[in-house]
Amino acid sequence: MYFPANVLDRTAVVIADPLPIPDPPLALIARRMGFQYPRPSTVEAITFDNVITCRTLLNPPVLFHELVHTVQYQHLGLQGFARRYTQGFLETGDYYRIPLERCAFHLQLRYETEPEPFDAETEILRDLRE
Repeated sequence: MYFPANVLDRTAVVIADPLPIPDPPLALIARRMGFQYPRPSTVEAITFDNVITCRTLLNPPVLFHELVHTVQYQHLGLQGFARRYTQGFLETGDYYRIPLERCAFHLQLRYETEPEPFDAETEILRDLRE
């Protein structure tokens, strides 16, 4: 099994199109400065703690990616996740290079390409320690 039962039990999925999430206050300034920052209302899905918000029913790889974020939130807490995510964005200037996103994309790829299930939480914790 990829994720423990407690992660799956506490996670909720909300579907709304467009996502009812406005741009953060500094998003426009960040884009003008050259940062690659997607508009939250137009992305496929966003996770806040244990709630995954999405525009349509998610395919399994994207749901897996978002579940990685729920585990990251669980272990870092809301402030810790926000701090690491923001710091990663400011250091890299690119959503796809944020370390928390890179972990989620890496594990999503493993999910899609490896035939055997793996313990995603163990991999996430290893990544958080590095």
